[in-house]
Amino acid sequence: MVGRWLDPACGDGAFLLEFVRRLADAVPAAELPRTVEERVFGFDLDITAVDAARVAVREEVERRCGALSSAFLAGNIRVADFLELDPEPDYDVIAGNPPYVSATQLTAAEKERFLERFATAWGRLDLYTLFIEHGLRFLRAGGRLAYITPDKWLGAASNRRLRTHLARNYVPRTIDRFERHDLFPGVATVPCVTMIERPRSPVPTPASPMVRWWSVDPGGGPQPVSDAREVSIRSDGTPWLVARPVPPVEADHAPLGDLVERISVGVATGLNSCFVLDAEGVRSIEPELLRPVARGRDIAVGQIRDAKRWMLVPYCFSDDGTAAELIDLDEFPGAAAHLARHQEALKRRHCVRVWGKAWYDLHDPITFDLARRTKVLLPDLAQHPRFAVDNGRALPLHSAYYVLPRPGGPLDAGALADALNDPVVAEELRTRAPTAKSGYRRFRAQILRDILVPLASRSDRDAA
Repeated sequence: MVGRWLDPACGDGAFLLEFVRRLADAVPAAELPRTVEERVFGFDLDITAVDAARVAVREEVERRCGALSSAFLAGNIRVADFLELDPEPDYDVIAGNPPYVSATQLTAAEKERFLERFATAWGRLDLYTLFIEHGLRFLRAGGRLAYITPDKWLGAASNRRLRTHLARNYVPRTIDRFERHDLFPGVATVPCVTMIERPRSPVPTPASPMVRWWSVDPGGGPQPVSDAREVSIRSDGTPWLVARPVPPVEADHAPLGDLVERISVGVATGLNSCFVLDAEGVRSIEPELLRPVARGRDIAVGQIRDAKRWMLVPYCFSDDGTAAELIDLDEFPGAAAHLARHQEALKRRHCVRVWGKAWYDLHDPITFDLARRTKVLLPDLAQHPRFAVDNGRALPLHSAYYVLPRPGGPLDAGALADALNDPVVAEELRTRAPTAKSGYRRFRAQILRDILVPLASRSDRDAA
């Protein structure tokens, strides 16, 4: 084991201790203090954590070779804001567990500074993604960075720049994904471990990291659920939605996105307490403005339960349902009185304050009478995908996705739902979807579009 090692957010020294233990297995005890001083480095903002890390590492070395000065490693493990340091490509290995701090926890000034300084910072940035970009700047050619981070950056739209930057300029070597959200005490996030190399020569395209999936038994540690396999990733920021291996699909399949008119999440109101109502709440509202709703929890395989809830939809639709226009409140006194009781809360919504929408509009625009269209529905969050046909009755809320069959396409809504509920297709979809918590998966549009579905029903294929 050669080279210089760095943990850029070392905390109390967990990774630094592992560095030292590996060095101790590789060099004689008499050489260990000098070798550690030459090769082991760590930064952290927390002075208490830095002091603890110095003590822990010093004691680990002393256990093998005797007493050392209290100043041992004072220059190696020090208080510093890694994101503010100028890059010095002096390290062969950078490893650690960088902080998870989302944009919502940053001040406006901090966010502006990060957006100016980091090429990959955009949208809902998180500090750990900045640690990825900045850490790679500190590597020597041929050096490798390995971080434990949330797996969201592999697929989130806000991390498109990061994925593009990595694929075009570096070599992702391995990605280890996990199936639980509670691996670390007090942290409800699904982690992944990514190893990325700073290349010695131009990056080949496409990149092809080795990917492995792990299950985790809280009492028994991680166990691999798939062998490592090479997966090609693109350099245009396309999500790296690397899935567990599933049985091979047959030739008579096509991507869902090629077969349908539209795949989208259901309607977000921005204030369900105003717009989503029970039978008592809708009594005074004009019936033509009401649509029954379907929530994710209401969708079973092949069946949609009646939620006994209705949405106030403040739109008038054309006779054929293909055009929508926000209502004039003067023409609907019942709806106007109901909305007026929620006016202050409605005005505080992001879509009104920032986007400038009418105070009584929905958060998501409605451009056609979605409730009246025949469609296939799917819960946004579930342990297993569940598809069912809605024959033009319900309006899906934001906890569900809808798929509109393409008029004249190869599969109508019923055949499409049957194809998507096929066990092989459902299992492939489940393994592609990111884990949310406790075995639940998020079935996003970008995953649904690429899933391969059979162009004939299982019974037809069996008969053939």
